[in-house]
Amino acid sequence: MTIPTPPGPHARVIFVGVGQGDCTLLVFPDPPHGTGDVVLIDCGSTKGARCLITTPDQEVVDALTNVQRLLTTYVPKKTIDYLFITHADEDHYNLLVRALNGFTVKRSYYTGVLEDYQNGRDSFGSDRKNATYNWLKAKGAIPLANSLAFSGPPPGGSATDPWQFGHPVVPLGGEYNDGLYVLAANASGSYATRHAKWQKFLDPATDPHEKVRLRKELERYDPNPDSAVMALTYKRALMMLMGDATELTENFILGASPPNFPSANITLKMGHHGSNTSSCERWVKRLRPHRLVVSSGTKPFNGSGIPKLSHLENVKQWSGTVTQADSHEYTYFDDRTPSIPSFLVDQTDRAVFTTQLMVNPDWTSAMPDEGRFICGTWHLTIDGSGKVEIGYGRP
Repeated sequence: MTIPTPPGPHARVIFVGVGQGDCTLLVFPDPPHGTGDVVLIDCGSTKGARCLITTPDQEVVDALTNVQRLLTTYVPKKTIDYLFITHADEDHYNLLVRALNGFTVKRSYYTGVLEDYQNGRDSFGSDRKNATYNWLKAKGAIPLANSLAFSGPPPGGSATDPWQFGHPVVPLGGEYNDGLYVLAANASGSYATRHAKWQKFLDPATDPHEKVRLRKELERYDPNPDSAVMALTYKRALMMLMGDATELTENFILGASPPNFPSANITLKMGHHGSNTSSCERWVKRLRPHRLVVSSGTKPFNGSGIPKLSHLENVKQWSGTVTQADSHEYTYFDDRTPSIPSFLVDQTDRAVFTTQLMVNPDWTSAMPDEGRFICGTWHLTIDGSGKVEIGYGRP
């Protein structure tokens, strides 16, 4: 599938192939047709991914190089207007400092407690430990407000207006009040308790034995339910960016009397890399997405993998509105054949777009299973009429 380039001003959403991890780049048109803002949501990978760049030589690079080259192409001014880290899982942030070397970042946001980003493994260059934590602290990064879920009166409209989620964190203006909205952050409700524990842990006066106990408690934290959930509205098209949100997060949003979603074009970037802990039936039936995007790798988890075929089939059924696209390859974990569970590649389902994309032609049975496939980068464009097109690769 070729990368779409609408003839007029358009918004571009780039789902960057990084293997097991997540990275999404949003580029909006320049004035007078837009704000010209550039938004980066997450930037991480925990496996040595192989990523295809569709140059004439069909070059294959690592995840960091893939991110760097995309930023060079689409952010020539080397300025990121907004950076969001959805939650404190390292596969969502540990390429960040290296990828943004030489870039200016105007505003940075994160969920959780800042100290949640101290993991000890995020180490390179002059930052021997906790490079992202040190970077966020130095940049004055801002914690996203707790909970949210359509909080506050909608600006300039009534509660019955479509796609009104309170105040957009990235306002784009226009007749439809376009923008990037945060629907949930820290939805588990554990923020205050953990913040107090971190403060006590960091207090020099705290007994060393108490510090050990607190550290163990803090390490048991699961950041996925606290993941930021974001909604991009642009020209009557809606894109739901779920991070690693779980069913708990989805139910939190659903419990807040959600407003009218626009119905013309809905894209769901499935939560937690397509895991069946996310994209629950109630949530999918409420959204009724037209296409499903999954940031995925072939990293095995206790003999299984994501996205599972059975869950993809359920989500499509619950939606009832998934549409077709041009033929393309995508990968999934086949959990419907218990005797030979494995990752497979297919191109018959044209409504699913995974960043783990195609067969690696150099793979042999002697290599690890996760080396069987190569990542691709999906480009989704929304033109001035709200038409959505999607393709992969690189211009």
